[in-house]
Amino acid sequence: MGNIIAIILFGSAWGFLEATLGGFLHVVRFPFTGQIMSSIAVFIMMWSLRFGLRPVHLAGIAMIAAAFKFFDFFLFGVPIFDMTILNPAQAIIFEGLSFALAVNLFRLAESKERDLHASIFTVFLWAALFNGVSYFILFHKTMMNLYLSLPVGMILTFLSLKLFRLADRHDVIGLKWLQPVPVQVTFTMVFSAAAIISRFFLA
Repeated sequence: MGNIIAIILFGSAWGFLEATLGGFLHVVRFPFTGQIMSSIAVFIMMWSLRFGLRPVHLAGIAMIAAAFKFFDFFLFGVPIFDMTILNPAQAIIFEGLSFALAVNLFRLAESKERDLHASIFTVFLWAALFNGVSYFILFHKTMMNLYLSLPVGMILTFLSLKLFRLADRHDVIGLKWLQPVPVQVTFTMVFSAAAIISRFFLA
């Protein structure tokens, strides 16, 4: 039960940032918004591993975060199969799956020695899955400029991992205060409500 609540909590935190910061960056047309949000998601997923979750749980975290995109259907009447819903939702899910596999392959939870390898692997696998589904199944076109987005994505993912290592080494992301289930439930509700409200203002 504790793991389920933690998955929902971290997924909601990711979804909250996608709806707030991601929504704002999208509105102001900030370059490389997707890559910036992906690097933040990597930090959140590493944080969840430090909390005690396992790599397999990262897929669940990504699915919870992606679910926030579907609130556009209820808030704005956007068709549930519209590009503006399915495209970012599947991108988030594939990012979670790609990073979960990288964590397993490169043992990121135990060692920092292969952070660069994991960053390259994650971004390339995510791009292949994301664009493959976008082109062959959903919309018959790719969704990003690979020549720019791939190197930027790899750099930002690597920097995110290093930032996590630095924060963890100095113990500035201690999570003991987050262990009680009532605290997790409270934060989940706050993140979820704030994300839903933010999508209304920033969509």
